[in-house]
Amino acid sequence: HLNLAYGDQHITSTIAHIGGAASLPGETFVPQVRLGYDFSLNDGERDVDLRLANRTAAAAATRIALPSLEGEGFRIGGGVGVKLGALTWVLDVDTKLKKDGYDETIVGASVRYGF
Repeated sequence: HLNLAYGDQHITSTIAHIGGAASLPGETFVPQVRLGYDFSLNDGERDVDLRLANRTAAAAATRIALPSLEGEGFRIGGGVGVKLGALTWVLDVDTKLKKDGYDETIVGASVRYGF
């Protein structure tokens, strides 16, 4: 088991996004695509204090630096919505192609209610 306690975390980072989306009109199926770019505006200090939860000695504590967000890069995504009355079920994927570091991909599912 893991016996770690984390100190207070106050990490401030800001990423701005600019992009566009397009979809095709449809009665039941609504496909969509997105393209954009993320700009990293600031990435605050990323240090975290760790210590053994059942020890108070200074030797049982350390400070580690978390990696930066590497927030800049192109973002491309798409998905499909399925309209069933006022509800729309949406499946989509979003990939960020980062300038530095590894790319990231998010797959999501959501339900939207129109009124």
